[in-house]
Amino acid sequence: MCRYMKPHGGQSKKHSVLEAAINIASGMVIAFLVTQFFAVPILGITISLAQNSVLTIILTIISITRSYVWRRIFNKWHIKCLGG
Repeated sequence: MCRYMKPHGGQSKKHSVLEAAINIASGMVIAFLVTQFFAVPILGITISLAQNSVLTIILTIISITRSYVWRRIFNKWHIKCLGG
């Protein structure tokens, strides 16, 4: 049995956070690169690497929180559907 799985087969909170963080971290890198090298030049705006980094971090924190909350909601619904 996977050490992150609960006995009823649902995903543990620790595993939910880990999965969400990995998912969002990869998105963070992609978002930073796309913003800096495509969006900024196309829109003709000026933004420093530091400003882009701060914006990316703020949006990443929001995204991790959102992803975790939705994962827990869906996990709870899944458990209810299984009669748990």
